[in-house]
Amino acid sequence: MKKYEQFSACLRRILEEEGISASEVSRLVGFRSRNSIFRILSDQTSIRVQEEFYDALKEHIGSGWPQRHWLELEEALEISRMGVVDYQDRKAFRELVLSGARKCCGISLNLPQPESGYTTKEIRPLIRHAAASGRLEITICGCLNVSLCTLLAEELAAAGREGRVSVRHFVNMADDVAVQNVIAIQPLLYYSWYDALLVEPGVCPEEMSAIYQSNMMIMMHTAENGEKHVRNLLMHNQHTLYLAESRPCDGEDKTVRLLNFYGRYLPKLKNNFPVSMSVGDYVSYTSQLRQMEKDKEIFSIKPDISIYYIHPDVLRSSALDGFRQSGFLDPADMPCFVQQFYDVHLNRYNNIMNKRKVTNVVFSFDAMKNFVLTGKQTNHFFAMRPYTLAERMAIIKHLRDQTVNNPYFSIRFLKKGNPLPSMEIALYEGVGVMFTKVDTTYNLSGDHAEALVTHKGFARKFREFYMQELLPKYATTYQETIAAFDELARIATEEG
Repeated sequence: MKKYEQFSACLRRILEEEGISASEVSRLVGFRSRNSIFRILSDQTSIRVQEEFYDALKEHIGSGWPQRHWLELEEALEISRMGVVDYQDRKAFRELVLSGARKCCGISLNLPQPESGYTTKEIRPLIRHAAASGRLEITICGCLNVSLCTLLAEELAAAGREGRVSVRHFVNMADDVAVQNVIAIQPLLYYSWYDALLVEPGVCPEEMSAIYQSNMMIMMHTAENGEKHVRNLLMHNQHTLYLAESRPCDGEDKTVRLLNFYGRYLPKLKNNFPVSMSVGDYVSYTSQLRQMEKDKEIFSIKPDISIYYIHPDVLRSSALDGFRQSGFLDPADMPCFVQQFYDVHLNRYNNIMNKRKVTNVVFSFDAMKNFVLTGKQTNHFFAMRPYTLAERMAIIKHLRDQTVNNPYFSIRFLKKGNPLPSMEIALYEGVGVMFTKVDTTYNLSGDHAEALVTHKGFARKFREFYMQELLPKYATTYQETIAAFDELARIATEEG
């Protein structure tokens, strides 16, 4: 596990590695008294003094030290400024939002051998084989590892769509780990077969709280002939699981029964949106989103434009053409349902543009450029045709005008060099943080996937990250944003 150091501890270590005494450093940076450097080394100065010392030290030594020393000292300054927990939370958000697709490590499985200890294999084939037939029920305590969660999401998705998989995950939500743990399980959050329960301080007996953090995964497989088999796996570190037990089972596993007994009292981490195929349920779904957005502050990051930023008069032609071509609506039902969709979207649009609560959104310029060129959003509703050039130009002009004239509506773009967001994330004041997969088509019976995390501490930390780091450090200024809109309009004009 990475060791996070305060500035004083980091500086002491580096001076020792470089063989430089505190007195030498004091003379180098021009301190009149050696006490000044000793106060810095003993963490008895303000962060401002530490920053000034860092600047002076780098000016005098510069390339005489490896670049890694300066990066370590910069990180240590940030840790001293924010505290370890807040720094880890910010770092986790930064990696989630700004690092593109996250790299995942392989997970090894150590299998016991009767006389020779353990043999090591990859765990993926075991998960794949267990999910191939029959029913698989997984109970997880801890194991808050993004690589493991990504592997489970990849291997269980197909069986989950067939209703043959359920995963119950007990997630520690103490203040010092809540943000990092939610981000770790993010690959699984979207799925209706994944049930995350919050283990918060004081909610269950102390002994059970410790068990819920035990880094254990229990897999109960029921074959098609009804035979049951249970495997108990323990996570040794971020890359290794041990198969502690593998045996036939007559009924419910006793350990799972104990976990579920107290689990009845634990709140759920997320709200799932309904899986649906009927047109009427799409109206209900959009109505639910309307209620969630109503008169709320919104802080979001997404590749490109959301449908509720577009007036339904612009949407109407795209929807009508698409509904006819895709067979989404029966011709006889078209007038009724189109009017219902129109009314809901008009309500959503008016709320976004007219509410006296701020809406902040950060787009990717490259994704918006692709929208201008193709007429398709990254998350384009499957039953709508691409927008025409005239529609695209009207949309871009409207967004620019709102950004200029509406004090409660603000669009920014990610600065160049930042990757396309790997998901949409939106905080709705007092409601929660919505995660939506990129490249979804909003086919609720197919590939659409989103989840609403309702934990208040997580929402608060995301808002702090958004306002204090994302906007000032990684987003365009107002002037740069207007220039970007003008560039998009030029591209659209040239396309025409």
